[in-house]
Amino acid sequence: MKRVAWILLLLPALACFVEEPQKVVRQDLGYSAVFPGTPRSARYNESTPFGEIEWFNTSYSSTNRFDQTCSVEVGTLPAGNQGGSNQEEILRTLREWITWRYPGSITELNRGRGPGFEYTSKGSKENVIKGIIVLRRGRLHHARGATSDPTDTGFTNFLRSFEVDP
Repeated sequence: MKRVAWILLLLPALACFVEEPQKVVRQDLGYSAVFPGTPRSARYNESTPFGEIEWFNTSYSSTNRFDQTCSVEVGTLPAGNQGGSNQEEILRTLREWITWRYPGSITELNRGRGPGFEYTSKGSKENVIKGIIVLRRGRLHHARGATSDPTDTGFTNFLRSFEVDP
């Protein structure tokens, strides 16, 4: 009975919990971004049109909303010409791959932010997926977020804050 009483006392405090935005600067991976809350890091390998890529991932999942995620992945293109031998070919392969993974709209980034793309896609249920991919120094930098509310300030600030070092 005492445990139930403590839980009932803690519920209002937990309901009021607000996460603080966290700026992540990864000089080793060449990017910065402001996540809506505290992110965690991981590494994984994935088969891509360019060959096997090891991704360094920083991701955030809301603790008080189950409909929002934000992540930045950085992977170095493997040696060789699989997927393209120059920037134009690599970007074409990248565009096809992203369009296949996230069907929807895709637009080129402006010269100062790219080379790369921004995309918008529908996810499961009513979620919207938005992302930015930048190709720099032989690396793919991919910021991606999913949410049921694309006007949420944490979500929009995350995508707006994503920068790749020149």
